[in-house]
Amino acid sequence: MPLDARCLDPFEYVGAHLSSGLAVDFSRWVASHAPDGSSLLVLPFYAFVAEYQRQHGNGQGGALKFWTTARVAHHARRARDD
Repeated sequence: MPLDARCLDPFEYVGAHLSSGLAVDFSRWVASHAPDGSSLLVLPFYAFVAEYQRQHGNGQGGALKFWTTARVAHHARRARDD
């Protein structure tokens, strides 16, 4: 199993059994406590990918609208700049 798939497993489990927002909230909390340069800063993107797949997995909906939200942009800037 590729590393990327293993990283998504916890978010897929949480999304299937609990609120999908819980996985995003948890990943954002972890990233907010991560030091600069930490690989944990990209953790919210794994949660966003899992959330996007749950919401738009059937090809419906706008990818651009989802990926250009303020919350995604914030985490993109932080992961890039810190």
